Amino acid sequence: MVPSESIPLIGKYYIATMTMITASTALTIFIMNIHHCRPGTWPVPPWARWLILHHMARLCCVYEVGESCKSPRWVPRRRSPMEGEVGAEAGGCPWDCCLCHHDDMLRNVGYIAGCFRRHRASQHRTAEWKKMAKVMDRFFMWVFFLMVFLMSVLMN
Repeated sequence: MVPSESIPLIGKYYIATMTMITASTALTIFIMNIHHCRPGTWPVPPWARWLILHHMARLCCVYEVGESCKSPRWVPRRRSPMEGEVGAEAGGCPWDCCLCHHDDMLRNVGYIAGCFRRHRASQHRTAEWKKMAKVMDRFFMWVFFLMVFLMSVLMN
């Protein structure tokens, strides 16, 4: 390109394209960092859960498996009256020498149940971070498409 008073059209297009590619790469690194966030670091902040997981997810059409824009939002699961109860608390044991009366066994079952609950909570936090990354990725994809369109129209 020969130096002149004004920048040629191809130069403007090249500068705009390189700027968008740089921004796209930086946002990809940021989103991948969010996607691979481990549940032990910190939970998803309440403002991010409200803004990104609820509102932006609907706007960008990002839903969980089995969920659609017409299905109701998350409904908490209720426990049945007998769920989680063991041994005598579940209605009594008809035999005097039942295994459910052994304290060691109840303690071990409680330990296993606690490990299972912690594992499920960890999986839930991981899934929240991954959904947040997916929503942000979809949002920035639409922003990128809009910027490419505007750049092409405004360069004329």
